[in-house]
Amino acid sequence: MEIKTIKAAVVGCGAISDIYMQNLTERFQVIKLVACTDLNEERMRQQAKKYHLQAGSWQEILENPEIEMIINLTNPKAHYQITRAALEHKKHVFSEKMIAVSLEEGKELCRLAKENGVRLGVAPDTFLGGSIQTARYIVEKGLIGEVLSAVVSLNRNFDIFGASTRLTNPVQNAAISTPSFTQDSRRSRSFSSQNQNSIVLRPAAFTFLIASSRGFPM
Repeated sequence: MEIKTIKAAVVGCGAISDIYMQNLTERFQVIKLVACTDLNEERMRQQAKKYHLQAGSWQEILENPEIEMIINLTNPKAHYQITRAALEHKKHVFSEKMIAVSLEEGKELCRLAKENGVRLGVAPDTFLGGSIQTARYIVEKGLIGEVLSAVVSLNRNFDIFGASTRLTNPVQNAAISTPSFTQDSRRSRSFSSQNQNSIVLRPAAFTFLIASSRGFPM
């Protein structure tokens, strides 16, 4: 069965757009990237020239009936507005993470996609990447014994997430760390240099540290 090629447009021509545009123009046959837009017109024109795309306004893309799919690469606080407009114009949407900055907005976008008979997809976070999957494998297979505690440190500019997030007093480029958590609070222990069998795994957005374990297999 022949699969229909659909035309798509990228919204947001920031740093992440390069790998998207490269793959969409060189590797995919079922999607034809034809246009892009960005509030930064110079950046939009540069990407359009580099990947032989049509540069235009967001409204022009929305009103173009030939463009059936929107690839939303804007910052997280803009995801809801951009995705909602695309869904209301009956266009499929693939968005960078996160789907929206609140659960309510995310549910509304799912509802709109269903009502308009279009697809809505969101990029998987780094939990599906090699680092976190390696950590999962190590823990599940008992390679370091019984895990007693772990620490997650998230490093990101939280201003882009929007005001509806639950983070308080976000600081530009600040490192925000969560407290230690354990499988069993009765056996909880603080992380220190004396803990053994520690593993640090560093994906792009955060650090996952297995702070302590016991029963390390010899």
